Amino acid sequence: MPYATLPELFAAQAARTPDRTAVVFEGTELTYAELDARAERFARLLAEHGAGPETCVAVVLPRSETLVVTLLAVLKAGAAYLPVDPGYPAERIRYLLDDARPVLTLTEDHPLLGAEPAGDAAAGRPGRLPPGHPAYVIYTSGSTGDPKGVVVSHASIVNRLTWMQGRYRLRRDRPGAAEDPPPDSTSRCGSSSGRLLNGATLV
Repeated sequence: MPYATLPELFAAQAARTPDRTAVVFEGTELTYAELDARAERFARLLAEHGAGPETCVAVVLPRSETLVVTLLAVLKAGAAYLPVDPGYPAERIRYLLDDARPVLTLTEDHPLLGAEPAGDAAAGRPGRLPPGHPAYVIYTSGSTGDPKGVVVSHASIVNRLTWMQGRYRLRRDRPGAAEDPPPDSTSRCGSSSGRLLNGATLV
């Protein structure tokens, strides 16, 4: 994979395979072109509400096509996302949000979900970000003390995806066609990104 950010790599894949199915969830399907368009619109909306470079957006959503759109939109807006499992204990969620101090916390009932951007398509959007820019923040389990946040860059993810592509032999001809990675959050994030950046279908 080239030295680039995740949104740049996804945009290139969407341009190559616009009509290929990107996401399938409970009867809903999005092609690469549809996913890219929805994420672009939501990225503009997020930028209008403060998301951008050097900021963090907490995403507290269950597994769904909306989650995929939201994570991609945060990255397109230039921000880093903080994935928070809504099934976590309330105390852990409070700790993560207090420690990370996100500019936005997106939950299922957040008014921005389903809203439309008001401004110009280019307004508030970042210029080209370096691959070393933060992509997401992941927290340790806290089993030996307070959970600690780790910032992961676009470049780090791309390097990992390059390794995963060789190790798990991702195929494009089957939905979700990748061998399951080890069950830690960082690997799961990498697996999802890897499928979309290689033209596979995320289920």
